[in-house]
Amino acid sequence: MDNQLIQIYLLVCQIYDSHSSLKYQRASNFKPVFSDEEIITIYLFGQLNAKFTHRQIYNFIIDYWLDWFPACPS
Repeated sequence: MDNQLIQIYLLVCQIYDSHSSLKYQRASNFKPVFSDEEIITIYLFGQLNAKFTHRQIYNFIIDYWLDWFPACPS
């Protein structure tokens, strides 16, 4: 599952880097601690692991994958 998570993250980052409209959608210079790429990765990873609500995905990440996302907001 580690490889699956890494592959999803790399794919999301590649898409963000190749589409300028996604890269420049933030209007401010504010750089959040938790990136959009991480949020999308968590959502897709949760869906692939049969977690279909936001609460299920959040609990899945907090319970099993928090080491990979230490800045995960509550």
